[in-house]
Amino acid sequence: SNMGARVAGRVIGAVLAVVAVVAGQVAPPYNDCPAEGVAQNELPCPGTPGDVPLPGKPGTRVLPLPGMKPDPNACPQNAEGKPELLGLHDVTPVENFYVRNHGAVSKRATSGSLDGWQLQIDGFVDTPTNFTMAELRKFPQYSRQYVLECAGNGRHGYRPGNLAQGGPASGNQWTIGAAGNANWTGVLLKDVLESVGLAESASYIAWYADDKDCGDTDADLISRGFSLDKAMDGHTMLVFEMNGAPIPAIHGWPLRVFAPGYPGAAQGKWLTRIWVRDQVHDGAKMGGWAYRMPTIPMFAGAANSTLPPANYTPPIETEIITKLGVRAIITAPPRCHTTGSSTVMVEGRAWSGAGNVTSVAVSYDQGMTWSETDTLSAPVNRWAWQKWSKKLVLPSAGAFRIMARATDEEGRVQPLITPGWNPKGYMSNAVMNVDVSVTLNPLVR
Repeated sequence: SNMGARVAGRVIGAVLAVVAVVAGQVAPPYNDCPAEGVAQNELPCPGTPGDVPLPGKPGTRVLPLPGMKPDPNACPQNAEGKPELLGLHDVTPVENFYVRNHGAVSKRATSGSLDGWQLQIDGFVDTPTNFTMAELRKFPQYSRQYVLECAGNGRHGYRPGNLAQGGPASGNQWTIGAAGNANWTGVLLKDVLESVGLAESASYIAWYADDKDCGDTDADLISRGFSLDKAMDGHTMLVFEMNGAPIPAIHGWPLRVFAPGYPGAAQGKWLTRIWVRDQVHDGAKMGGWAYRMPTIPMFAGAANSTLPPANYTPPIETEIITKLGVRAIITAPPRCHTTGSSTVMVEGRAWSGAGNVTSVAVSYDQGMTWSETDTLSAPVNRWAWQKWSKKLVLPSAGAFRIMARATDEEGRVQPLITPGWNPKGYMSNAVMNVDVSVTLNPLVR
């Protein structure tokens, strides 16, 4: 029996060695901090080689595809804000703001010409109307800070690494950088829709855009929408400026819709049409697994995004993602940090798809104990992120894992581990961790 155990051990060792070699071939060109199934442990230490920014956006890192080097000129362009820069500013600079595209940037946007552009509003309305930009600007204008966040933010945290065992979930492997807080200027969608009149049966709005696929065909890459109630809530906007300047081409010039608290996929860029409907929209990226969650929990790996949910027996019921989760991020101290002082100032930002964050708590002992932050700023407006801080006095020298978790106005608390596995890896808002090493000598309190 001892010999059998030794043989089995050698076999297992050989298998692990093969797995390590294979993993080495497909790993991104940087070393991750230790991973324990939480998305935010999957971040490279600041300054680690391998990050490649998008042209003109030095604060971003292109998401590499498995087994490939990051390509800033690939189509579509997808890049997250560098985690070490995320949250350092009240308003995220455009050069640090993440980019999520489904195809090529609109040619009109890159040309910067409004010749022939109009926003068509039709469907279940009293007066179908085509608006020029000058006509839209005649409505009352507002500037509001809203967090824009991809539904896949945190997807990289779905573990284990083997898809057959439930991970990684398919899609762009975002860490925490698919979010940013910008100052958006525009008009209320409510005002514009009221000006054309709404039919009694109107219940949903759908949008269409001017972008093309990477093959330059006229296929609709993405055409999504949301309920009329959300459109008319007095917060949803048609925006034409970002941080006090015209929206950059890559972020949707000349016009995008913004439904705060909803995922970025609801905030259509390069708008050309709003179709008011009497049913839920069925456009591109509205069906299948796209931006949808199973209505009941499932075990990791129980379904695969290559097979539509309707094709399972029994069919898997899904629902459209609307309200995003609650999240706190740590901006200081930096990840992989070493200090000679046991007093550490912890700072960060927090936000929620429900509106406001009501509290943030911090832990240094893997979540066994928590203490409320010393400060939590009031938001500039609902759906803007909020700054928080906490002075921690660590009990000794050694290695500590600092964690932060937020609670929102609905009482939702950020989970400690990646929640609600789903084949596309949406809605992963696990707590963010920062590893800090307090040196033995000298130790300053």
